[in-house]
Amino acid sequence: MKMNQKSRRKSGQVMLEYIAAVFVFMGVILMAFLLYEAFQEYGDRALDLIGSEYP
Repeated sequence: MKMNQKSRRKSGQVMLEYIAAVFVFMGVILMAFLLYEAFQEYGDRALDLIGSEYP
């Protein structure tokens, strides 16, 4: 009986670690997307300034 309880606790710990890893991964993906958007806007602004016809 004790072996079954131990196995169940370990299974719960693995599930918790898996869920935590998924949340961390999603956070990294979100941050990468936000950085991409920020640098994309900066790059577009720089190209507009370079390509503008200033007399």
